Amino acid sequence: MRPPPKSARWLVQPAKSSTVSAVMRQRNINFLPLRCHFDLRQHAEKEHRAVLAIRERVQGGEHPDTLSSRNNLAKVLDAQGKHKEAEKEHQVVLAIRERVMGAEHPDTLKSRNNLAAVLAAQGKSGEAEKEHRVVLAIRERVLGAKHPDVFRSCFNLAQCLAAQKKFPEALVFIQRAESGMRKTLGADHSDTKDAKRIHKRIEAEMKREK
Repeated sequence: MRPPPKSARWLVQPAKSSTVSAVMRQRNINFLPLRCHFDLRQHAEKEHRAVLAIRERVQGGEHPDTLSSRNNLAKVLDAQGKHKEAEKEHQVVLAIRERVMGAEHPDTLKSRNNLAAVLAAQGKSGEAEKEHRVVLAIRERVLGAKHPDVFRSCFNLAQCLAAQKKFPEALVFIQRAESGMRKTLGADHSDTKDAKRIHKRIEAEMKREK
């Protein structure tokens, strides 16, 4: 059998085939929402693990696609209530992104935010608060005090503080979040409505505490 010409040899490279396989499997599981039936979430976890294994082998552990796959796995673990496993995956992604991309890169901040969320889901509100404060400080410095992502960080921090019954400080941050979102996103935006709802809840909790 005659070997293919040099210009066409990329067509038969195993790594390319593996990468295509990972992409196709990823496309299939993208159609599975996180809030789906438990059996489907288990299937999604299995597929995410398969994609991650391929990408680690072909592209390396620090490749952006590999990190995205690990992040996806963490999310589906979290959706199944496997918070401790999800926390471990988010910590790995955060550590690599911080080292490779830097602490201020948007993807690094998303990873820190994801870690904070899964910590909060385990009742580790103090640890989650620390992570949210780091994200908020960096976003304020890099994006400016009036950026929508800064207000989202205020929203996240407010909820974390409220979970610890730190209502006065939570009120300060949720007021800032709601006001800022109304100005930048509009009163009808879903984030603004969420902030308004949490604002009312925090005020109600403060009244009950008196």
